[in-house]
Amino acid sequence: MKKEDFRIFAAGWFTGLVTAFLLWMMCDFATAQTSTDIMKELRRQKVPHSHIVLAQARIETGNFSSPLFRQTNNLFGMKNGERYARYKTWRDSIRDYKLRISSRYKGGSYYMFLKNIGYAQDPEYNAKLRHIVRTSNH
Repeated sequence: MKKEDFRIFAAGWFTGLVTAFLLWMMCDFATAQTSTDIMKELRRQKVPHSHIVLAQARIETGNFSSPLFRQTNNLFGMKNGERYARYKTWRDSIRDYKLRISSRYKGGSYYMFLKNIGYAQDPEYNAKLRHIVRTSNH
């Protein structure tokens, strides 16, 4: 193989590798649109009461369709100061939720835990969570 042919081959190979990586990244974002994939990740990361946390994600993202979620991968409306947190992937959003919210859970009713820590401003938030949990297939 001539030197010039090798350079062309190597450039093509590298371009293919970069393209494959970008396609993989796009698939990662797309999978976050299903409750099943998010539930699998919640369980993989050992987030307690994953069925309730999935309901939280559904509320916070408008069933994974809100502009906030689409632009920031933020499943839970988490904030850093006054601004919404931005995540590289939706899995990072779950990791942050586990670190900042569920790590504080010490047992008992998860609904009461969320109320006691002031998770949501909506006084009907727990009722909405309960409804989603009751009517969903998790």
